[in-house]
Amino acid sequence: VNSSQRRINFGSINVNSENRKSITLVNRSKKALALQLLDEGEYGSSILEERCVNYSPKTEFIIPPRDTYTIQIAFSPTRRISQFAEDLLVKYAGVTRKLLSVSGKAQGMEV
Repeated sequence: VNSSQRRINFGSINVNSENRKSITLVNRSKKALALQLLDEGEYGSSILEERCVNYSPKTEFIIPPRDTYTIQIAFSPTRRISQFAEDLLVKYAGVTRKLLSVSGKAQGMEV
C-alpha cells in the first residue's frame, strides 16, 4: 500500500449515505502472494462492521508476481456513529500485520 493510502479518512458523512474508497495493493516479488484482509474484534466480531464499514474481498485472494490488486472499502452508516479509527489487518505467509487505518464519523438527526 502506498504511504498516502495507509490512512483512509471518510470524514463526517450523513446517515444513510455512502462513501467508497479504492486501495491498490502491489506485489513487488517474483512469486504470487496469497493474502487475506482481517478485521477481528473481541469474540470474533468485526470492529469495522460495527462501525458500518465494509471491505472486499472478504476471502483469501492472490496477487500475481509484480502485479497489483484493488480492494474496496465503503462507509455506509445506518445510524449516528461517533468519531472512530480502526485498523484493517492483512495476513500473508503466516504473518498478520496492520495494512491501514480507517476513520470516520456519521452524523444525523434523531427524531
